Amino acid sequence: MLSLQSLIWELTNKEKEIMETYDFLFKDSREVVEKGFNIKDKEKAIRMAIDMLTGRKGLVEQFLGGTISVIVKQTREVIWSRPIPNA
Repeated sequence: MLSLQSLIWELTNKEKEIMETYDFLFKDSREVVEKGFNIKDKEKAIRMAIDMLTGRKGLVEQFLGGTISVIVKQTREVIWSRPIPNA
């Protein structure tokens, strides 16, 4: 049987998982741009970022030499980040 504290912890974490959405952050030495897609699945957001990076899609071309990151919109935590090559 779960203790009250364990039950509260479980419910809080499940609620957090349900409520998190993910956005993309593009950054270089000049500027930072957040693209808010509100993606609900972390793995999907990472796959989309990898696709943008390898295909040079979206804002990737504007941020050569910078970084592309996937962030938790609610907490601003970076969960995935890669450099954008110049060439």
